[in-house]
Amino acid sequence: MKNNSMLYLVNAANDVICCLNGVHYDSVSYTESLLDFDTLSFTVDKYIDIDGKYILTSGYDGLQEMMYIYLSGLNDYEADPSNPLHTKKGLFRISSVETSNDGFNESKSISCDSCECELNNHSFTTKINTGEIDSAEYLADGNV
Repeated sequence: MKNNSMLYLVNAANDVICCLNGVHYDSVSYTESLLDFDTLSFTVDKYIDIDGKYILTSGYDGLQEMMYIYLSGLNDYEADPSNPLHTKKGLFRISSVETSNDGFNESKSISCDSCECELNNHSFTTKINTGEIDSAEYLADGNV
């Protein structure tokens, strides 16, 4: 991961909710895979210390399964700097959240898969030139 990379919490409509500011950047692990989904994992503290005051980390309560995380800096080219989600890669869906508390500090360990995992739960069937009523040649306007 590049030094200037940031993690953002994103909703299902691809709107950036906030930048996560309580991330342990030494815990961030990004694994790129050619044969499987890319994975991302990291740990976030519930509170951060700012000038001696403990403040709730932005986006902490929104870190739930099925939400999205955007990891900036994965691409050398970003199509539109005003909307970082218009890139080739870097958007992940949260697959598991584990909350831990040692009595002093609460944190969440987040595991994510790249968005290709969403296609894993769908089956696509395309019928072309099969002669059946739901085949593509029957569905084209003016073809039958």
